[in-house]
Amino acid sequence: MYNFKPIYKSDLSVLVKIIILLGAGYFIYSRLFESSEISSKTIFKELQNSFLKNKVLFLLAISLSVFNWLLEILKWYILVNTQQKITFAKAAQQSLSALTASMITPNRLGDYLAKSLYFEKRKTKNILSLNFIGHGFQLISTVVFGIIGLLYLTYNFPINISGNYLIIGLILGGLIFAFSFKTATKWLKKLINFYKKQSLKIFLKVGGLSVLRYLIFSHQFYAWLLILEINASYLPLMMTIFSMYLLASIWPSLSVTDWAIKGSVAIFVFSFLGLSPLLVMQVTLLMWFFNFALPAVIGGIFIVQFNPAKKLMEA
Repeated sequence: MYNFKPIYKSDLSVLVKIIILLGAGYFIYSRLFESSEISSKTIFKELQNSFLKNKVLFLLAISLSVFNWLLEILKWYILVNTQQKITFAKAAQQSLSALTASMITPNRLGDYLAKSLYFEKRKTKNILSLNFIGHGFQLISTVVFGIIGLLYLTYNFPINISGNYLIIGLILGGLIFAFSFKTATKWLKKLINFYKKQSLKIFLKVGGLSVLRYLIFSHQFYAWLLILEINASYLPLMMTIFSMYLLASIWPSLSVTDWAIKGSVAIFVFSFLGLSPLLVMQVTLLMWFFNFALPAVIGGIFIVQFNPAKKLMEA
């Protein structure tokens, strides 16, 4: 009898591509043109005015997005070459297509899945572990700088946290810990065994690149504030940016709603500096557009070109 299985696989692959592309495209469009929080016409007008006023700083802010993604791709290139030799161009293709897939999945789960699809099934666990290393070091950078920022804010500004909120947070944290401890312990043991086999040099390289990448996109946020003519000192602004990224990282979200989460947190933390909520939302949307939306469009092209059969031949 005729085997329909290859046809079904091909149709499924096409369907998945269409779902990812349509989902990512819709979310990007809705955030830019249908968002009630901020007018796209307003922000594009502000961009035009800002470009005319300070072309050098404007181009610098955009170029930092390029450096941001070059570092993320370099991290993945270094990590994945411990398992399989690939080119920097292949690492870029995998990283950007994974970003597109993560647009419609919570907590960037699509990033893990998409990258693993580029490799043989027997390598899936290792690829997922390597990806976790990359994201893990980035999170550590966020936590370290974020704690510094929060300490600065609590020391210099009167920040009062309600005891009720603190109690609720502790209870929820305790429940999550209790339910996930057993599963997390087993998973952590396997992860530690995998990490022990990796070179310390790899960890140092990826850790250093994560810190550098964090400093780049946090200073990009600072650059956009300057472009929109914020009158505030460097240190308070940077400490507030550090705090914002830490607080925003706590909340689970889709990549496509990342700007809204950061925007909400940013409005809170920047209120201590007396910044306009509308202006803060403009900056967070700009950051999201240049660091997520545009790279996701490029990643969509790579998703269309992705061929599961071809990747097995290249492995």
